[in-house]
Amino acid sequence: MKFRLLILLVFLLLGALLGHYMMQGSGYVLISFGHWSFESSLWVFALMLFATMATLYGAVNLSITLIKSPSAFKGWSQQRNINSAI
Repeated sequence: MKFRLLILLVFLLLGALLGHYMMQGSGYVLISFGHWSFESSLWVFALMLFATMATLYGAVNLSITLIKSPSAFKGWSQQRNINSAI
């Protein structure tokens, strides 16, 4: 219980520190390639980058799980048949 309280306190302090830095300056990101350009604040860009990485990680993890699922189902089915035969 004390460990969870300590973890909560650490996250609250980190959040307060991050909020302080966010209030100090919003930052600026400009990405330009050819005729294409993207402008954003640093915090919005960081949030979009995190969301993109999390989505890609989830998609790769889901793809691997779907590829492995036939063999996992086959093993489960064989074990179920062995258990029901006993």
